[in-house]
Amino acid sequence: MAPRSDRAEVVLSRLDEGAGALLVGSAWDRCPRLACAPFLGESDGLGAVAIAAAVGRIATGRTDDALVLGLAEGRGYAIVFERG
Repeated sequence: MAPRSDRAEVVLSRLDEGAGALLVGSAWDRCPRLACAPFLGESDGLGAVAIAAAVGRIATGRTDDALVLGLAEGRGYAIVFERG
């Protein structure tokens, strides 16, 4: 699913080459990326922080659409949030 607006972001737990590779060729590849780990340090809870950050950025009007992308060995997730 492509972002609906030009004000879209990708929110990541941490900067990761694998996440970047997944975005190549998608409409999300051109969107700015925000990584949580550089601000908060490493933690097992960074996935939840990334979700909260994406929802908070939409709620405060900083972005209209957010793709939260998380990767771990052998698994991952992608969640899209949109302003209603």
